[in-house]
Formats: sequence, C-alpha cells, structure tokens
Amino acid sequence: MMAEKKAKTEKKEKKEKVDEKVEEKQIVSEKPGKKETKKEEKKETKKKEKKLPEEIHTINLKEAYEKPRTRRAKAAINAIRDYVFKHKRKEAVISPALNAVIWERGIEKPPRKIRVKLVIGEDKVTVYPVE
Repeated sequence: MMAEKKAKTEKKEKKEKVDEKVEEKQIVSEKPGKKETKKEEKKETKKKEKKLPEEIHTINLKEAYEKPRTRRAKAAINAIRDYVFKHKRKEAVISPALNAVIWERGIEKPPRKIRVKLVIGEDKVTVYPVE
C-alpha cells in the first residue's frame, strides 16, 4: 500500500514539474513585441480602404469575327488587350471571370460586344466583366 501511494505521489510530482517546464517554455517563447498603437491601426485601415480607380467600358469585338472561326475567342482576348492599351497605355491583365465569359460559347462564337470594368493600377490594368 505504501509503495503504491509513493508511486502515485511521485507521478503527480513529475507531472507538475513537466507542466511547470512547459509553462516556462511558453513564457520564454513569447517574445515581448511592440504593441500596436492606434496610429498604426489607422494606417493599416487606410491602406485597406484605398481603392483603385475603376472605369466601365463597352468593347466592340467585331474584329474577332473577321478571323477564322477556330481563332475567334483568342482574337477577342487580344482585341480587349489592344483596346485597354490604346486607351490607358498600360498592360492589360484579363481576369479569369472575363476569360470564362469570352469562352462561354466556345472558340467559334465569342460575344460581339462586352461591358468590362477596368481597375487601374500603377503599372497594369485589370479587366473584369460587368455583371
């Protein structure tokens, strides 16, 4: 009986020591860092709130229909890129959503006209479809 009690108390003591070591490691691993001030929080929210300028354009894709049937969707994408470069003098990035709209009816029948939203960045213009 006495041996069993001693063994139990020894196990409890070992667990307590292990728990203390774990707590010490957690305290040590937590480095005292800077606390964010209100000014820093405001700066972060201002960065998030800053919106890029947007414009809506209607692009006529008739030049895509002047190409052979098996190249029309690709020609429509190129027509959008050319239009954006002509009007904004920046590289156009076609969004996956716009690409899906162009290719929706297949390679032979892209839309005749399409309304797009241009989001103008510093060095590129991202093109989205208007829903």
